[in-house]
Amino acid sequence: EDRLSTPSIPGGVRYLRGIDLKRVLAIAPNHVQVPELFEAYCGMGDPVILPDFLGALSFMLSRGILEDH
Repeated sequence: EDRLSTPSIPGGVRYLRGIDLKRVLAIAPNHVQVPELFEAYCGMGDPVILPDFLGALSFMLSRGILEDH
């Protein structure tokens, strides 16, 4: 299974709070606003709850996996 890794996560991580971080990373560049990103993510599979999605997104931002533009 492909995992996302950074210097702070050398073993990598793929899922957090049921959110597929690799999928978020793949679709994030196509969505400027968080609500659009959330809607697109949920449209690609089983819907998730917003707090879990925001938690995963916050984790990705804090670890440098995603950048806020």
